[in-house]
Amino acid sequence: MIENFTEMMTRDATEQHRQEQMLEVYSVKETLAERGCPIDLKVINKALLIPEEPIRYPGTFLYPHPGANLMKNPFAKKAKAKKKKGKKR
Repeated sequence: MIENFTEMMTRDATEQHRQEQMLEVYSVKETLAERGCPIDLKVINKALLIPEEPIRYPGTFLYPHPGANLMKNPFAKKAKAKKKKGKKR
């Protein structure tokens, strides 16, 4: 099973560390299966691997607006309506 995985992964230098991590995940999965504790591969991936960061190119990333994720003030004072002046006769 591990042999098939190494063939699927590319030999690129940037993915070398990722490939080593995946080999470790597969070895953990096989060891647990041998000891009678089969676990889904996704569970082991979430437990051992660091999530990949998306590639951000300079000038293409849009930052959120300063108040985008702020809550409205729940304690804001309500504006009072102005009284109308009476007509003079």
